[in-house]
Amino acid sequence: MFANPEWGQGQKDVMIEPACEFNVQPAGFCDPDQQSFKAYLSRFMILAVKMAPYTESIIMPYLRTTALAAAKNCRGGTDGTTCSLRWSKDDWQVMYTGMGEQMAVLEVIQSNLQRSVGIPVTADKGGTSKGDPNAGLSDERTVQPLDLSPIETKDRVGAGFITAIVVSGVLGGAWWMLI
Repeated sequence: MFANPEWGQGQKDVMIEPACEFNVQPAGFCDPDQQSFKAYLSRFMILAVKMAPYTESIIMPYLRTTALAAAKNCRGGTDGTTCSLRWSKDDWQVMYTGMGEQMAVLEVIQSNLQRSVGIPVTADKGGTSKGDPNAGLSDERTVQPLDLSPIETKDRVGAGFITAIVVSGVLGGAWWMLI
């Protein structure tokens, strides 16, 4: 979602996470997942631009405005470079200063570098990775197939014995818990 001053949310066209920034939830807090949602939105918006170039004129103005606002809000904390989550207003908020905020700022700023990189590689366009079931093993140590010998009577007796022990343990434990 992007801020709209008409709604009292601050600078126009800057990415917001209402649950974290506008006290929507009971205590005004959001969980760490919600604090990183801006990062994911930025990443997927730039992927849309890469995969569908005709969306660039629609998406990039939002990402540019958001990146500038986000960078302005990386001036807090004890080091003076900690980023906050609230970018739509030019006021560094100490509400959240965890990994999610830093990841969100990094993602939205680097999304503006999209012209410097190519489209994601696919199997048809540049992908060269081939599977190797012996990866990490030397030539003399190859993966050997399992020796699955036929099941005999002694195997069935052993399985029945172990099953009886497990079942009696579960039943005995349940009985002990109920008493």
